[in-house]
Amino acid sequence: MPLKDSSASSPGKPPAPGPDNGRKRLLEIERELAEIFYELVNRRRASTGVDGKTPDSSQVKLDLHLDNPTLKKGPAPTSFLESQLSRRAEEIADRSAVFPTGKVYCHWCRSFDCAHSEPTTPRQAFAGYGPTGQPGWNELTSILLERGDPRIDLLHRNTPATLTLVQSGHELADGQLATYGKRSGVYRILGQTIVGYLSAGKNSRRAENHYALSLQAVQAGSGRGPISLNIIGHLPDGRSGLQSVEEFESPRLLDSIRKAARHLSDIDVSPLPKRRRGREKQRRVLDTLRRLSRNIERIYRQQTRRTQHSETRHRNKARPSSKALADALGAKESSIYRDVEENTWIVLGPRNRVHIFNDAGLHITSVVYPPETVRHRTTRGKWMRPKPGPLDSFRKSLRETDPGDGDTDRG
Repeated sequence: MPLKDSSASSPGKPPAPGPDNGRKRLLEIERELAEIFYELVNRRRASTGVDGKTPDSSQVKLDLHLDNPTLKKGPAPTSFLESQLSRRAEEIADRSAVFPTGKVYCHWCRSFDCAHSEPTTPRQAFAGYGPTGQPGWNELTSILLERGDPRIDLLHRNTPATLTLVQSGHELADGQLATYGKRSGVYRILGQTIVGYLSAGKNSRRAENHYALSLQAVQAGSGRGPISLNIIGHLPDGRSGLQSVEEFESPRLLDSIRKAARHLSDIDVSPLPKRRRGREKQRRVLDTLRRLSRNIERIYRQQTRRTQHSETRHRNKARPSSKALADALGAKESSIYRDVEENTWIVLGPRNRVHIFNDAGLHITSVVYPPETVRHRTTRGKWMRPKPGPLDSFRKSLRETDPGDGDTDRG
């Protein structure tokens, strides 16, 4: 709404400034406001210890409300304009906040770079925040023991199992005091899945080869930013947990983690009423983490079974796995599907054989399904026809895994 010039009709007052003078004054005020605003953004970052990319002017929109000074009675106790700028600066700083992968935020030190922000030994996982906001780390065995988890004996078998544990953000911050960041939006853990123990060496029975991972669903930016999956842990040789997942663990583990990360980033509860958003966000996050947990345990159960029975299975040419690569290389386009839930490739072979491969063209497993099961999964949308580009890439990966010597056993 345009402001009226009340001074023009008031006798005895100096004339209103000309348009050029007014414009010049507004430009000066605009520059000063920008300096104050970005100073407030930097002050917010300094107070939280969290860095971020400073947005340019095209990304910063201010909707300021101005009080009419003629209606004010006495001096204002606080600056109405300052409070608006401060709120908006905090919002911008928090929304653009970034955190380093592989570390958690220490509310006690107000930093990601202190000694508390990552585990000190490979077998440790994130055990929650202490009362003063200091991250706690403990061996997975101790965490399960403290919870009275009956599966703990599975970690001490001749062939140790790989277990997972899903925890909510409320559980991880249960003992944390509000004055030490319990409700802080700087680094908010909505939930986590602990995975362990994985083995960094050929001998999976040796404790010195074991390490754990903490897969945390995290939201920075005071609940305004996207939900990310932070992979925390390090191998005995110093490599990071992210490196272990990307380079040294099962490709199926990487596929499962990437899928969970996509699902977390897609969570959007903004259309819901405000009072329901928190509960619904928590529910969707935990559903995603539980699904990830089940997938990981299934991957390593199958891997253990394959290790125990690999020789007898590979030598049994009656099993469908012995025909996997040959069937896949000779399959028509109409016999190749994409499992949209597991992110794997499905190849339908002769005599009801069904072969499952990962994106690298490596054989995962083979089964014999009745036609009704295949029809059910293709018509219900679990198995979908792939697009030409991904299909060509998969077939190329298959050809690269072919030894060319007649040995088509990939089971």
